[in-house]
Amino acid sequence: IDRLIEESRPASMKFKHLDYAIELTSG
Repeated sequence: IDRLIEESRPASMKFKHLDYAIELTSG
């Protein structure tokens, strides 16, 4: 279970960075 959480965490971080990049480009 811990491994699954660690594997899913970077994915969510990537999505956050993607949303941030979209805000910068659309701003």
